[in-house]
Amino acid sequence: MAAYEAAAKKLGADIGPDKPTVTMLRYMPQFTRLYAKASFIGTILADVGLPRPKNQEVNDLATEISPERVDEADADWIFTGVYGDPKTTKRDRAEDNPLWKKLGAVRAGQAKDVPDETWYLGLGVTAPRSVLNDLRGYLAP
Repeated sequence: MAAYEAAAKKLGADIGPDKPTVTMLRYMPQFTRLYAKASFIGTILADVGLPRPKNQEVNDLATEISPERVDEADADWIFTGVYGDPKTTKRDRAEDNPLWKKLGAVRAGQAKDVPDETWYLGLGVTAPRSVLNDLRGYLAP
């Protein structure tokens, strides 16, 4: 745990004082979620010191949105995951929506797919370290 905490703190320092906002968007068969502070990934982002959009600064696991409300995912960076078979989600509908294409992260090429197993499910004891390594690659190359 101490090694993880030190790595998270170092990553935050390496990213610098002007940290980008980060959205965690997960497509699931039943709904689309914006992951919030009480989630596994929300905890990691907080440990690094990464700010979240105001609508994701809630003490809950996640908030649900429809593909028509995908503009609520706007941030400097958007990290997307898919639970299960992507064909059973509304990902295509959300990302074909003109609102998706207008998001700052999308226009800047900063909307990235990430592994659901580590970023959202946190499977295995190495998942937090894997997420930190991925974040470093994106935000502090």
